[in-house]
Amino acid sequence: MPLIDRISGVSKEICKWLESLEEPFNIDRDVMQLAKYEQNDKYSYHYILDRAAKGPDKKANADRATRNQMSANG
Repeated sequence: MPLIDRISGVSKEICKWLESLEEPFNIDRDVMQLAKYEQNDKYSYHYILDRAAKGPDKKANADRATRNQMSANG
């Protein structure tokens, strides 16, 4: 199967999955990541959904970590 067809098919399945979630996917705070990829007789993709990955607490922690790293390096 051509790559463009696989990407299109996976995209449609992901959209269906996200629409079926009890708590809707929030593009401003949630992150979906590819956790695992397998190729046997067919392609298999495993995703994880990190809720509130972009929330204020995580952003503050990331900013703090960046500041700490910068001050440690310079």
